[in-house]
Amino acid sequence: LLITETNVSKEVLINELNFKNIEVVSNSLNTIYNKHKPEFKKKNLSIKIGVIGKNYPHKNLQILPGILKSLKDDYSVNVSFYVTLTDREFKTMTSNFRKNIKNIGPLNIMDCPDFYKEMDLIFFPSLLEIFSATPLESLYMKKPFICCDLPFNKGFLEKFAFYTRPNNIIDSSRVISEVVELYRSNDPLLKNILNLGSEYIKQNYKPSNRAKAYLEIINRYE
Repeated sequence: LLITETNVSKEVLINELNFKNIEVVSNSLNTIYNKHKPEFKKKNLSIKIGVIGKNYPHKNLQILPGILKSLKDDYSVNVSFYVTLTDREFKTMTSNFRKNIKNIGPLNIMDCPDFYKEMDLIFFPSLLEIFSATPLESLYMKKPFICCDLPFNKGFLEKFAFYTRPNNIIDSSRVISEVVELYRSNDPLLKNILNLGSEYIKQNYKPSNRAKAYLEIINRYE
């Protein structure tokens, strides 16, 4: 028996690797978020965009300086990207990256809620995931979430995220600029998406749901 976290990955295992016996148990929101009330706060100051993750190739962080330049040159939108790299990781980035992207250092799980509160938007340029916690946390905290239009994202984020063409600087900057405009204008449509998304995560991705799913599988195979 294999257990994976999404139906998308299950289908890949079946269709590409010919696995037969697979169950799906989704990821869940950490219980530390129960202590933090999500709320939408519009700011008129410079927009802060959080990008959580280590500098693995599939995280696609190298796209950030190009997006930053396109936002400024093509859309006259000034934002700041904040990454969460170790000093060693940050030093391996290009000089252009280090000059233009702000690094706050790695986060432990207890730091994450405060990080989300400080950010206005979350950008997730990753090209490969099974089920990252970042989308769950972002949506729960009512942060506009922008990610690649790929099955591992759309498989569970549904209508609660904003999608860009993968690894595409021009399209990413376009989508980000549109979301920034919605955010700055206090758009009711955006607020509705964030409210619905937060409740969707709260109701469907509880740790207790995950535990019950595992227990049901264990009981079936005893």
